[in-house]
Amino acid sequence: MFDLLVRFLRHLFGSGLPTPSRVPVRRRAPSRPAVAPAGDKAGAAVHAAMRQQDVVAIIGTAASAHYLAAPSPLGSAQLDARVRGIPARLVRRGHPGHATNYAAGLEQVRTWMAAKRDHRVRRAVLVSDGEDNTHRDHVLPLVGELRRLRVRLDCIAFATSDAGAHERLGKIARAGGGTLLQARGLADLRSVLMKSGQRVPPRQPGHRLADIALVIDTSASMLATMPAEAGKRRIDVATQATLDWLAAQRLTYL
Repeated sequence: MFDLLVRFLRHLFGSGLPTPSRVPVRRRAPSRPAVAPAGDKAGAAVHAAMRQQDVVAIIGTAASAHYLAAPSPLGSAQLDARVRGIPARLVRRGHPGHATNYAAGLEQVRTWMAAKRDHRVRRAVLVSDGEDNTHRDHVLPLVGELRRLRVRLDCIAFATSDAGAHERLGKIARAGGGTLLQARGLADLRSVLMKSGQRVPPRQPGHRLADIALVIDTSASMLATMPAEAGKRRIDVATQATLDWLAAQRLTYL
């Protein structure tokens, strides 16, 4: 366009105008996305969000409750190490006694969940081989509080055919918006744990991270052996099923 304008002016005013020379055009290099420096807080927050995972807590309950594995990311190697050590720690604590206190375990779940302000899926699973015999009247009010915190509670009757235990655990599960499941041995317990952990599939709209609490009865009856499981103790079988469940969760959600 510039050349044409000069030729037109030369035509009008004669050849006094200089011959146009082409002006080099600088081509701008394509812009690159800004890279946040290593110390940039915004960049660190983005990377932290990418590493977000489900959080799992394992709680033991007998006369009182305690963390067998404190809340940890699903992918944490330390979580597996803590779970593997459950039987040994149970023995080191001495005879756990025959008290079974569901209320203490559920109170620990309530305390953890109440401190969180996120919108994750919230699940709790209670595994027991009998009935609670301590603070029974506190259990259903606690389950009601868990419902208000959006926590669904499933119960698993493990290695027991006692009708009273099934009735009690079923009542607790219904009050918690969940289901009563039954498991006789390792294969059953592994299967029902995976069933109780089902939620929105990954990489689909609506998928959310989860906080999951597994409450395990650690009273004296869990040290009983299971002939059908090669003489392993109930707590050994529960530990192995928990490790298998964690591995399956990682394959699905990480």
